[in-house]
Amino acid sequence: MNFLLWIFLFAYSPSINKEHAIVRQYFEKSVNCEIDAINFQNQFDKIKNLPPDVHSAYKGMTYLIISRYKGTWLEKYDNFNVGKSYLENAINTSPNNVEFRFLRHSVQSNTPLFLFYRDEIEVDLKIIEKFISVSSNEIKDKWLFDSIIKYLKNK
Repeated sequence: MNFLLWIFLFAYSPSINKEHAIVRQYFEKSVNCEIDAINFQNQFDKIKNLPPDVHSAYKGMTYLIISRYKGTWLEKYDNFNVGKSYLENAINTSPNNVEFRFLRHSVQSNTPLFLFYRDEIEVDLKIIEKFISVSSNEIKDKWLFDSIIKYLKNK
């Protein structure tokens, strides 16, 4: 019986590999620092073995974050649209992934109205709140849980 319980727990635990954890660290540093954002973008392509949806989501975030700092307004707009496309692709591939919904919510909540990228704020927030209410009883992904709580407190 214990064996079946371990298989069940393993099957339903979040699968965060080493590379995913590294990408999360780069991401966290890059959000408020231009040098770290450039470093995140430069190092991202060197990181291998990410699941395709995770790769797409964070590839998008590299472009979205860099669009805040680098280039002319046209280059910023292009980077923003490329990043948005990668992130939306990840969400379309894995619509129940709370991490991707959290990433999109954080982007949309901070995007100027004239970019017209604010459509899913409420939908994503409901998914995030549901995750928080369930996860507060049984945290399976501590980084994600802590990141969401920190973000919501600072909002």
